Amino acid sequence: GGGGGGGGGGGYGGTPPVTGVYVPVTGTEDSGYVIAYAADAIGIDARDDVTVTIGSGGELNRYKVADGADEDLERNSNDSLERADSNGNVFIERWSGGETHGNYYNANNGTTFSELGRTSHQGFHLMYGKPTAEANIPTNGVATYDLVAATSPTIDDGSSAPGTFDGELGILFGPIFKVGVDFTVDMPGDHVYVIQTAGGAAAPSAAPQYKDLSQGIFRLNGIQMAQAGAACPTSNCDASIYGLFTGDAGEDVGIVYQIWDFSAPSDDLYRAKRISGAAIFNQGSYTPGEAPPPTESGEIDAPLGDGPYQVAFNGALVDDSTIELDQRGALSSFVNDYTGPGGADRGDTKVADLWGNEDVTIGRWNDGTTTGYMAADLGADLESYHYAVGTAATNLPTYGIAYYDLAAATSPTFADGGGLPGTLTGGMSIGYGSGMPAVALDLEIDMPDDHIYVVQTPGGLDMPHLSPFAVYTTGSIYPTNSIVKMGQGTFTIDDGGRACESNSSCFFSLYGFVSGEGGSSAAINYQIWQSAYLGRAITGSAAFTTEGAEVASLSDPLDTPFADGNYTAVVSKYGSNAVFTDQAAVFGEDGSLISYQVRTNPGSESTPNIGTNGMAELGRNDDVMWGRWTGGETGGTGTYNGYTGADLSGDRGMHWIVGTAATDLPATGTATYELAGYTAPVFNDGRSAPGTMSGGMVVAWNGHSTKIGTDIDVSMAGDAVYNLTTTGGLGNPSTSEITMGMNGKFNGSLPVTFTPDGGGTGVACPNPASCNASLEGQAFGPGGRTIGLGYAIGFGDYGITGAGVFTQAPPPPP
Repeated sequence: GGGGGGGGGGGYGGTPPVTGVYVPVTGTEDSGYVIAYAADAIGIDARDDVTVTIGSGGELNRYKVADGADEDLERNSNDSLERADSNGNVFIERWSGGETHGNYYNANNGTTFSELGRTSHQGFHLMYGKPTAEANIPTNGVATYDLVAATSPTIDDGSSAPGTFDGELGILFGPIFKVGVDFTVDMPGDHVYVIQTAGGAAAPSAAPQYKDLSQGIFRLNGIQMAQAGAACPTSNCDASIYGLFTGDAGEDVGIVYQIWDFSAPSDDLYRAKRISGAAIFNQGSYTPGEAPPPTESGEIDAPLGDGPYQVAFNGALVDDSTIELDQRGALSSFVNDYTGPGGADRGDTKVADLWGNEDVTIGRWNDGTTTGYMAADLGADLESYHYAVGTAATNLPTYGIAYYDLAAATSPTFADGGGLPGTLTGGMSIGYGSGMPAVALDLEIDMPDDHIYVVQTPGGLDMPHLSPFAVYTTGSIYPTNSIVKMGQGTFTIDDGGRACESNSSCFFSLYGFVSGEGGSSAAINYQIWQSAYLGRAITGSAAFTTEGAEVASLSDPLDTPFADGNYTAVVSKYGSNAVFTDQAAVFGEDGSLISYQVRTNPGSESTPNIGTNGMAELGRNDDVMWGRWTGGETGGTGTYNGYTGADLSGDRGMHWIVGTAATDLPATGTATYELAGYTAPVFNDGRSAPGTMSGGMVVAWNGHSTKIGTDIDVSMAGDAVYNLTTTGGLGNPSTSEITMGMNGKFNGSLPVTFTPDGGGTGVACPNPASCNASLEGQAFGPGGRTIGLGYAIGFGDYGITGAGVFTQAPPPPP
């Protein structure tokens, strides 16, 4: 018979199908097969526990599913086209030119799909074979597969003649199973479609949405396709692949595939512009993967010192604990408030990645069964409990940044053992200053064949004060000197990888501690997790050591630093200019100001220190030293006027001039002062690079009515040059707004004018008609030969602060 019955005739390209006939099934039955198919109308799918009937020419005449689905489909009047096999293990062919017979899976549609006709340009593509025994599928390595044969790909409506297929396949075997494809599908007169995963076949990167290696099956969906050709009219186009491992060791692989734009319209038989096909591959190369790390490894550098101890365990807790160590120095058990009196015991597990010094020790329980708290069977190599143990910390620094080098780390593992153990690299820093010392992290957790998880706290290691993690020094929630996240919420990192597969937030949490004299060692116990994939959480421990806290070196050291003692200081910062008289100051070895007592009132004393900052523009003369704290956060004690805990990160700053207040000030006369040094002017919000200062000063001495005339330029590149000139300027200082008292202290304000620079607008003066600068200063040294000046232009985030030091110029020759 002939004609267009069974839905395969009119309207579809190609020779109409042979319909209305029944061809009895002949051939030999064989069971134990898996079959996958891709076809117009019915889509793409796979079945296991299948019995096939093979004709005398090797053609597939029937397949019957024995899983109770009552699926039993016959080739009937279709031609068996493009038949091929690989080593007699996996087979492909295309049914076309007739109509099928029997019962297709979707019984709700009666015989619509089981007796559907297909033209010569359409196709029911089949791939079948007996699956490789799961125990024989490679467990760790990368294989590439070369194309053996393929059916001619077809488009649903037959609008294009059957095309050609080419490509290669890659498989990453192991706990993390991935697929890589490089396929091309060339449809005549239409388009060459490229199906490619990231990295292609050479670097398999796509995790199947489904796999059942007991049946040799894997499925890969959602491979994004470029918008082009009849099959992909929009960007909503992707490809799907079903694969099957066959042969003694998975050396032969069969696939079926489809390309489909889900937004494309279809007819009443669900035929649209979908492209379908099948192909078989043979293994061309196999590279074994690295062996998993040993289940027992590592050693301690030195025995752990005396307690008390803290234990951080499996990303879940940190607490003061009673511990037992074995002869290797590895943790055998611990008891704390979380575990209760029964404690947590290593049981018969082994300890891998052991490391320790006199302050901390870390390790990984694995390959056995733990008892007590969180008892679990931990599989060899892949499942682990990670721990860190530390002694108490003593005499922690009060300022500076301690940079910690990674001493050792356990191999991070997935909670469910779903991948090989990884590696951790990176560093840590702790910033000491106001409040609880801040802990910065810069870590990479590399999980083999999965993803590199990057953990970087804001500001990096050089600005730890911006990090949400801290050393818990006061309070009752956590043990003293433990490392925890402060504040509400969780710390997020970029998603990606097996632990954070969905697009929702990926979290990094940790518990740890500092230990030893001056916090010489530290350890963390961390976890990377996502609420949708808690079973895939990554856990590990790491230990760090430091040579101590240091102040960032931002300037050349002074040849002769000031000695610690009482000094007068001029300070300019966001929100205030001030002069403090005869207060305690401490200096570093390079001459930097380390701390200065700004308030001595009983009950409200306040002594800011350099904290995590360095001191830029460091300089001195015989009477004063000067410099700008910048790059971090100020530390110290007290809360007076925001001197402690001030954020000076980036290009912000707190400006200091410190010296011995003036003595024997002249009663009369006029003196000219030249700029001897300055701290770079900065915007309060650090919006651009620090600027420059130039200009001069004239003092008209007159006891308590001494006047100071200024002509100063503050240049902020790309914004404006701000001019601070008193009434009368340098030529007539007696009319100035600035008056100096008998003690050499002065203050006042004056109007500011500016000249835009480089397209700038003078942001410190949004209302130029009412822009002012406040000045505060002090005369220093014998006869007031040095004058220190702090200034603030404008106010708020846009304001500018800075300081300058002026020295008396020698009188002109007679």
